[in-house]
Amino acid sequence: MYVLRLCEADYNGGKILSESTHNTFDAAVAAIPNNLTARFDSRSLGDIKNTLDSVGAWSICGIGNLSYVIHVKH
Repeated sequence: MYVLRLCEADYNGGKILSESTHNTFDAAVAAIPNNLTARFDSRSLGDIKNTLDSVGAWSICGIGNLSYVIHVKH
């Protein structure tokens, strides 16, 4: 299971704006707006997934003070 969170960072730290759970990594990535994932290819997504599975969480992309973070839920 993968948890996708949209997070906002500011000078006080940050907060979670939304959260969704997905059965696969690909489904979690598909929930991110296309304009933020357009630069990813299958190799870069594979590298992100391998790193994510090793470390448990990864900030996959963002713009300004918003970022999408994927967590592995065991």
